[in-house]
Amino acid sequence: MQSTLDSSGSDEVTRGRSVPTEPLEISRAENAEAPRRGPERLCSNLRSAWSIVADITERLASASSALRGAASHPESMLALRDRYAEDTGTLLTEPAKQFLQSQPLRRSLEAMKECEREIPARLSRARAQIDQQFQWLLARTALDLCEPWRIWRSGNYEDEWRDWDERRAAHFKEASALLERYARWAQRTTNAATDAEDKQAAGSRETLWRQHRAVVAALEMEVSLRDLGGAWFDATEDLVGSMHRERVTILGSAEQTLQWIREGAKAGAEPSADALNLASPEERMRVWAHVVESESARRLPERAELVIPGRYPRWRSISPREAFLNSFTTCAQPAMRAIVERYWGRSAELIREVSRAREIIGYWREASPANTGDAEALFRDARHNATAMLAEHLQTLATEEDLNPH
Repeated sequence: MQSTLDSSGSDEVTRGRSVPTEPLEISRAENAEAPRRGPERLCSNLRSAWSIVADITERLASASSALRGAASHPESMLALRDRYAEDTGTLLTEPAKQFLQSQPLRRSLEAMKECEREIPARLSRARAQIDQQFQWLLARTALDLCEPWRIWRSGNYEDEWRDWDERRAAHFKEASALLERYARWAQRTTNAATDAEDKQAAGSRETLWRQHRAVVAALEMEVSLRDLGGAWFDATEDLVGSMHRERVTILGSAEQTLQWIREGAKAGAEPSADALNLASPEERMRVWAHVVESESARRLPERAELVIPGRYPRWRSISPREAFLNSFTTCAQPAMRAIVERYWGRSAELIREVSRAREIIGYWREASPANTGDAEALFRDARHNATAMLAEHLQTLATEEDLNPH
C-alpha cells in the first residue's frame, strides 16, 4: 500500500504542528472563475485535484526529511510516547487528514460525471484511457502517503526513503504528461449537445468509484492503526504506573519492617501488613489487554476492501480488526506478560522475605525462655539473621531495573 495536499500551501509542516488545511479548500471565487465549457472545466478540476495530492506529498516530503536516518532512543516511556505522537502526526496523521478532508479522487470523479452530462458519450469515451490512467495515478500517490510512516516504523532505512523519493518523482512526471493529454483532448472537443441515444452507460465508472472507496478505507485504517499505537502507550503507561506504585508501597512496608527489627522488634509495634498485597499477573494483563481490545473494536472495521491500482487492479478483502487482534495476541501479549510476571515475581519474593522475617522474630520470641541471658542472646541472633536476610533482598530489589514510567 502506498500514499498524498492544494498547491497554494506555502506554510510548511513542522514537527508537532498541524498543517493548515485552508489552502486545500477551493474558494467560491475560484469556482466563479472556473471555465464554463465542460471539457475546459474538467481539465481545470483535474489539475486542482492533482495539485491537492501533489501539495500534500511535497509537504510530507519536506516534513519527513528531519526524521530520516537513525532513530533516537528516548530515555523514558513518557518521552517515547510523546515522540511517537509527534513523529507519526507528521508522517501520517496530518497528510492523511488533509487528503480525507479534501477528497481529490472524489472531486475528480464528480468532475468527470459533470462533464459527461454536457458532452456526447463518444467524446467521453475518447478520453477513457486517460481517465483510467489518471485515476490510477491519483490512487497510487494517495496510498503512497502512508509510506513514510511505514518506513519510519520498520527501521527508517535510507534505501526505502530513496525508493519513495523516486516513486514520487515518477508520479509527478506522469501527472504532467496526463494533464497535457487532457488539455489536447479538450482542444479537440466541441460543445456538441448530448442526445438521448448517446449517453454514457450507467455504472461504467463503478470500478473507479470502488477504487476511490478502497483508497479512503486504506488511509483511514492506517490512521486507526497509528491511533491504536497511542492507545497501547496509554494502557501500558497505566499498567507500569500501577506496578510501580505497588512496588513503592511494598518497598516502604519492607523498610518499615527492617527498621522495626533493628530497633528491637517490640511486640505489638510491628508495622501493618496490609500494604503487602500484590495484584496477580493475570489481573494486570486482563485490564491492560481490555483497553487495547476495546479501542480496536471502536476504531477498526470488521471488513474492508483494499486495492493495488493499475490496469488490472488487485483487490483484496480483509478483516482489519481480526488481523490486529491476532497480531496483538501473538506478538504483544507474550512479551508484556513476561515483563509483568518477572516484575510480579520479584515483588512476591520480597513479600515472602518480609513475612519470613516476621515469622523468625515471632518464633524466637515465643521459643526463648523468658528473662534469661540465653533468651536475650537467642532473640538477638534471630533479629540479626532476619535483618541480614531482609536487607539483602531490599538491596537487590532496589538496584534492579525499575519500571518507573517517568
